[in-house]
Amino acid sequence: MAIKPTQLTRVGYSYQDLWCIKLLIDWFHQPELYQWMTIENSESGPHKFQGLDDVVALNSYGKYELYQVKFTIDSKRKDLGLSLDWLLEKKDKGTSLIQKWNTDFKKYNQDSLLAKAVLITNRVPDDIINYALNNEIIDLKKIPDEYLEQIYEQLDGQDEAENFFSHFKFQHSQPTNNNLEISLRNSLVPDHTTDEGWYRFLKAVERWATIKNQPAPDGRIKLSHLKDLFSVAISQSLSQFFEVPEGYLPPSNDFHQMILAKTRQPGAWVVFGRPGMGKSTYLSYLTNVLVEKDVPVLRHHYSILSQEEVDRVSYTNVARSLLLQIKDVFPELIDNSDLNPNDLAILLNRACNKAEANNKQLVLIIDGLDHVGRERSGDISQLNHLVNIINKLKDRICIIYGTQPISNTNLPSIMEVDTPRNTHWFELPSMDMYAIRSWLDTLVTNNQIKIVGDDQHRNSELSAITTAFHKVSSGYPLYLIYSIRKLATNKNYIIALDVESLPPCPDGDILKYYDVLWSNLTAQAREVLFQISCVEFSWPDIDSLSTCFENTLSFANAFDEIRHLFDIRLSGITPFHSSIIVYLKSKNEFKQQSKTLIKRAKNWLDNDAPEYWRWGWQWIIESYLGNPLPLLEGVNRNWLIDSICKGYPNSHIERILYLAEKAAFESRKFPDLVKFRLIKMRHLDGPEFQAQDFSEFLRIAVENPTADYAMLGRIDNLHTLNRPGIVGDLKL
Repeated sequence: MAIKPTQLTRVGYSYQDLWCIKLLIDWFHQPELYQWMTIENSESGPHKFQGLDDVVALNSYGKYELYQVKFTIDSKRKDLGLSLDWLLEKKDKGTSLIQKWNTDFKKYNQDSLLAKAVLITNRVPDDIINYALNNEIIDLKKIPDEYLEQIYEQLDGQDEAENFFSHFKFQHSQPTNNNLEISLRNSLVPDHTTDEGWYRFLKAVERWATIKNQPAPDGRIKLSHLKDLFSVAISQSLSQFFEVPEGYLPPSNDFHQMILAKTRQPGAWVVFGRPGMGKSTYLSYLTNVLVEKDVPVLRHHYSILSQEEVDRVSYTNVARSLLLQIKDVFPELIDNSDLNPNDLAILLNRACNKAEANNKQLVLIIDGLDHVGRERSGDISQLNHLVNIINKLKDRICIIYGTQPISNTNLPSIMEVDTPRNTHWFELPSMDMYAIRSWLDTLVTNNQIKIVGDDQHRNSELSAITTAFHKVSSGYPLYLIYSIRKLATNKNYIIALDVESLPPCPDGDILKYYDVLWSNLTAQAREVLFQISCVEFSWPDIDSLSTCFENTLSFANAFDEIRHLFDIRLSGITPFHSSIIVYLKSKNEFKQQSKTLIKRAKNWLDNDAPEYWRWGWQWIIESYLGNPLPLLEGVNRNWLIDSICKGYPNSHIERILYLAEKAAFESRKFPDLVKFRLIKMRHLDGPEFQAQDFSEFLRIAVENPTADYAMLGRIDNLHTLNRPGIVGDLKL
């Protein structure tokens, strides 16, 4: 992208701001790095700066890091490269760049106050400097004699020159403004702040760089300034509900007893299982067992299939959720509502003290590690941040991680040391005969499946069915569930022969089961699967989904082929297990057809959808298809009031507001961005601070005739609601 020559100074200052922002973000992620930082402040240290004052940072050891940032209009031009001619250039009575830098370097180095001195530039080294560079240091032994003479002359001799060049770092060929800004924004949004917080940050850095003694009183940027700028917080603990089916037993009692023994001592362990093996179900069962034994348990799952729209990967949200759980378990430890995610380690230590005083072992269960890299395209920085904090306490806390099989590249590196695979990883076994029988007994008792004959015959037949299921499934839970759902749909009564006739689960791998299923599906059944998977919402019912297809009879037959993969809930058609959606979205055919599928969904939203679906998704789908205008123009104060009065879910209101903020930022409509943020803050704060009895308000809202779906959705997701929401529902 070409830059206007007249704008070089403006772009140069912007480039300098971005590098300062990078250092500030590094500091935010690693709070122990610095005490303070300044921008363009020549008087921030004990000695006045001559040239190395673009960014000055005092590190935690009381030493200074000095940065000079230099931008060139076209880094590809050879005459604008990083060269000795450029470094040594000076006017008749002036000083060169290296002379200015050496003045500051010498003062701070002589007083043992220097941590590092660095040039950051987008210039590319010429052949001479490229040859002499080694780990960002220029080796004077590789510099031609004609340049050495100038260097020695400018730096007052060989000794001083060698001292300077042996310490001064040249960080060259750095990214340009656009690439750098995108990278920096992505490191903060949405994990630590919103687009509006990022915009505030940019403007704050610009102000700090241009106005003397800003931030007040002395121009020194502190960590608290960053926290204030980024401040966005969840107001309640994230739901960790993961249903444990009635009649569930651990897949193996020996395995369960071994894991229980681990929870009685500190350490870090990993429970892993293939997709559909029931790993999260088991960890939920384990949590329930521990809670019943009065063991203090904290928990976070990185992915739970519910109507929650809150980002479960963000470290800030995870930390606040854990802090709120600590507050519930040990109320006396936290006496204020302003929970700071950076205090997680401190409060975990206090929770350990309290647990130990009661002769209890604090247990922390972190599940769904595999979802982080998958949802963030390989970026596990948020997981890294959490694990690096909690693993430091593994000598006091029992930490149990849950994940699908995953490579080390998608896990924090500290886990390779703290949880070696050969000694600290435990694979969830397949269901044994006892676990399968317990599950089948419950299904029969609840009349979910029917067995022919009297009690004695049914007991014998159940034993045979158990054996048959164990044989065809190899104890694979998700295959068992799909199979029983398929049989229950097609058969009034189930016998062992029906089970024996099922195709076996290939290698105990649910993805291979999906492959076999896919190969046997009709073309229309495949299309129905893709149509369900192309949108984030649940289709309200089968009739609504059928409007996307011309032949309703063939659609009905096609849906019957895949019905066992989905729950028909009060709030809509929901995948029984998220692995089917992951499988479908990984197929090339899905990627090729997705735009057409979304347009079909849009047509349904525009013409046939119930009011709630139009409200919740019409603008979002438009925005996905490249038209954010309805979203930008539709979201306002009156829209918020109307949405709340109709009893629509707060989480989805927040989701729409977030997408409006994002669209405004990407369109550079900053006044709209601020407007959306103010509306969002009023929405988030209102229930807690501006309503005397929010549960009563909610009760009245969901009695609105237009709130039918909102009520059904709340019933389906009762476990995710906060206390006012539950109270409001119970009053109905």
